[in-house]
Amino acid sequence: GTDPALQALFRHIEAERELRRRRRQAEVETRGGQGVEATAEWQPSGSAVGSKVSGVSRLSGIFARRWWWVGAVGVLVVGFVVVLAVWGVGVGRSSNRSEQTAAVKAGREGRKSPSGRQVPGDKGVVYVEWPEGERADARLEVDGRVEEIQRVVDPSSPGRLRLELRPGAHRLWFARRGFAPVEHQVAVAAGQQLTLRLIWVPVPGGVVEGERPAPPPS
Repeated sequence: GTDPALQALFRHIEAERELRRRRRQAEVETRGGQGVEATAEWQPSGSAVGSKVSGVSRLSGIFARRWWWVGAVGVLVVGFVVVLAVWGVGVGRSSNRSEQTAAVKAGREGRKSPSGRQVPGDKGVVYVEWPEGERADARLEVDGRVEEIQRVVDPSSPGRLRLELRPGAHRLWFARRGFAPVEHQVAVAAGQQLTLRLIWVPVPGGVVEGERPAPPPS
């Protein structure tokens, strides 16, 4: 199962060793007058030496080609890894810069709300889903202060209110004739947007807080 080229290399090495030994022996015999015959007897033929040299050259070429491919693949892999690393660093820095720019811009100029209006950077916005047909004879208070409902209607969506509030906790109170009042405690941050949906529970004879019940018909 040994490679023929390796076998040829081993035979060549053995032949070289034998040749050197015979040459030394021939030199000794030459001094005694018999060196010419010994040298002629043990010198290998030119064709044998040429075949051995050819085998060695072929084996060397095989190893050289294999190692060349291994080196080329290694260089390509290393280059690919370096490119990926550089690309990853660049993307990370670009993303960080974009996030920082967006944060600064949002803080200074505010963000766009779903209605398309600008959200003040130092305030939060609370949207209240309250259909226009349910706001007749109603009342709204923000932190105990009466707010005119028509003044806070969202221009882009008449079926809801738009309350711009400073960061912190707030109490929102809604009243409607014939229903129990609805109260919400909300906490908003600068640039934050929240949405509330009011659930009304009918109350027979209910009135808007602060008003007296209507007198019974006579």
